[in-house]
Amino acid sequence: MNSFVLRHHRKLFYIFWLLIGLIQAARTNLIGDEAYYWLYSRFLSWGYFDHPPMTAWLVRAGYSLFQNELGVRLLSVVLNMFTILILEALTERKNPFLFYATVLGITTFQVLGFVAVPDNALLFSTALFFYAYKKFVYQPALVNIFFITVATALLLYTKYQGALVIVFTLVSNIRLLAKWQTWLAGLLALLFYSPHLYWQWQNDWIGIRYQLLENNVNAYKISFTTDYILGQLLLAGPLIGFLLLPAAFAWSSQNKIEKALKFTMVGIYAFFFISTFRGPSEVNWPAPALIPLTILSYHYFLGHDRFLKPLKVIAGLSLVLTLALRIYMMFDIGPDNGVKNRFHAASRWVPELEKKTANC
Repeated sequence: MNSFVLRHHRKLFYIFWLLIGLIQAARTNLIGDEAYYWLYSRFLSWGYFDHPPMTAWLVRAGYSLFQNELGVRLLSVVLNMFTILILEALTERKNPFLFYATVLGITTFQVLGFVAVPDNALLFSTALFFYAYKKFVYQPALVNIFFITVATALLLYTKYQGALVIVFTLVSNIRLLAKWQTWLAGLLALLFYSPHLYWQWQNDWIGIRYQLLENNVNAYKISFTTDYILGQLLLAGPLIGFLLLPAAFAWSSQNKIEKALKFTMVGIYAFFFISTFRGPSEVNWPAPALIPLTILSYHYFLGHDRFLKPLKVIAGLSLVLTLALRIYMMFDIGPDNGVKNRFHAASRWVPELEKKTANC
């Protein structure tokens, strides 16, 4: 049995990851946000009030295959698995079991991985962008120019935070601006993104105005900042975050790719930290930072054996915690709270609403 696992551990890991995601997606009620994006998918467009169109496209494609919760979430689950695959490729697969322990400890990858929200596609496109960037930096051939063009466009079509990944990557390697290949990739990405820009222009730049000027403007409270810091520890863990964040910040970049990862991680965390002085920051807004956080902390752990044992223990505890949370989200059990109500409250008030409105 042990020899079988050692020979086939990668296949077993990804089969387990995909299957549990599909089961969760099929057996869990939709939350309000997913119903919101499902409605978007009924009216396909190049843009929407508060988001680019990628999530609507993904929901529409999955729902065309299965007209149920699984259909709404299908491509989110698939992209989640590919996000992990790309992350592993970016670590160069030096120690697969260390990698498994790291990603299993980040419950966000698992819990967020089955819901049809923009952050799933954002994490995938961020990982894909860095994979394409690695190929582009070391071999700027036409095929890699096209690859990073597509990855950049996908990043911008998922969520506006994607622009931060691009900006901080360029800042980390400013000499890229002297290369014609960079400008060609940028112009092609802009061309691919132009339908959304045209939609914004047609609608008086409503999405840009809402995100930059109108959304989330409040009188400052210290809790905005403290909640943000605590939220990032939880987003990166919750248990393993206390190891990952210090490890990733402590790791010294060894090449241009790691430098881009470090600049992006620090830049995104700093950007949304500063934004807390304008208003509260949603815990998931810095989600793209999870990609460099995972890779950089993994490299740190590779060279510091003393962290391996606590990392494996935390990964095991996180897996048990995540499995318990998955069951709690699937079944209407236990006392009412915020998590339970997000997944199960609608099953109580929607039938009552249908009765009172006579299904109008």
